[in-house]
Formats: sequence, C-alpha cells, structure tokens
Amino acid sequence: MKKFKLNYLLGLGMIAGILASCAPAESIDPDNDVNPDGKYTVNYGVQVVPVGDIQRGANNATVTIQTQNGVTTKTVGQDGIAVFENIAAGTVSGYVSSPGFASVNFKSTISFQNVDVNTNGYVSSTVYIPARNADMNGRVYGDYDQDFDFTLTDNGNFQVVDMMVKYSLAGYPMGAGDGALSQVSLDYNSYAVSSDIQGTFGFTQLATTDQGHWSAVLRMEDVSITDGATDVQTIFNVGNIPVALPAGETVEMGDVYAF
Repeated sequence: MKKFKLNYLLGLGMIAGILASCAPAESIDPDNDVNPDGKYTVNYGVQVVPVGDIQRGANNATVTIQTQNGVTTKTVGQDGIAVFENIAAGTVSGYVSSPGFASVNFKSTISFQNVDVNTNGYVSSTVYIPARNADMNGRVYGDYDQDFDFTLTDNGNFQVVDMMVKYSLAGYPMGAGDGALSQVSLDYNSYAVSSDIQGTFGFTQLATTDQGHWSAVLRMEDVSITDGATDVQTIFNVGNIPVALPAGETVEMGDVYAF
C-alpha cells in the first residue's frame, strides 16, 4: 500500500506540472515588468484643413470615425479640429465632409502602448479637403466620319462623347508618426459629363488642384467608329491631359482633338 500511495502522489505531481506549463504566463506582462498592465486610450483630434477655398473656412466641416468604440460624428470647432475622447488604440477609418468641398475618406493608425496604469494620451491627424469651385469648358472633336477632313466644318468631325475629370492624390500630405494617414481618397475621384452633338462639354463644381496636393487629368471614353465601306474600325480617345484647376476659376480647354 505504501508503494501505491507514493506512485499515486508522484503521478499527481507530474499532472500538476504539465497543467502549470500549459497555463498562460499571467505573471509576464507585455512590457516585461512585474506590474499588471493598464488600459491605454487616447483623445483623437482630427484637424480639417481647407485647400483652394477663397474664404478659408473649415468651421462647417463634420468628421465621422469608426473605431472599436463604434461610429461617431462630430463638427469641428472654430480651430478646425474635432476631438474624439477615450478612443481605443488601433485602426481608425474616417470621413470628412463640408459644404462646398470634396469629401475625403481616410484611414490612420493609433499605436498601442503598454502602460502600468490606465492612461489617456493624445493623437492627431490632419486631413486636407479641396474646394469644389472650379469649372472647365471645351470642345472635343475627331475625324469621326473618316474623310480625313480636320477643318471642323462638317458634323462628321463631332459626336456626343463622355468626358471625365479624374484625380490622383499622389502628392497628398499623409503626415508622420502616430496618427499619420495610411490611406486617403476623394469621395468623388472622378466627375463625368456628356458633350452635345457638337462636342461641346462643360464641368462645374470641380475639386480644385491648388497647393499641388492632388492632380487632375481630362479623359474621354473610347469612341469606336467603323467605316461602312471598308469595315475599318477606328478607336478615338483622349489620353490623360493634365489640367490645373485653380480655385474659383473657369478653365477654357478650347478644342481637344481625339485621336
């Protein structure tokens, strides 16, 4: 009986050792000290900067963010900043809108910090929004009747076409450090109109390209024309034509030839 009891106790000790080795090491904290970690939250400020606005007003902008806390919308103050309190660290998805401006979608990251007590920090992001007060006019034409007449004297050189203005945000200031933007896009990244039968087109309320934060190009949907006599097909298009769109101005493109 004594031998059985000894083996029994040894078996219990081995099982207890195995269970202990599989249990979470709760005494080892993420920051490798002996103190239990607290919760890290931040007050998150979003500064809205208007670009290309003659009035330079940002006090009507609203900012909506989505975090682990849910979705929250706030209006900026006179300083152009909206502050969201007690936001959990992590990825922030945001949306900024304001009357007279193109809306901007953005993402930013608030880094986690290992702290020994509950701590509330401050992180900020800056979002630039472009004014929508530029216009553009022009006329697109091509040898649509394929008679090699480029004099613009016959209707065969004109046609209803779909024109677009597209934006690239390659020069957008993303910021640096905690709160830097990781992704940004214009809510309206293209504007489209159709010309009339004479090829005349006009855009209104385009997002401006002031300050070089984004660039714009004029494009045209491909126009496919087939000659009835020869069955030769010609595809007309306007490639990327860079265009500057100053705030509050109308840009006259003149005659744009599709080739």
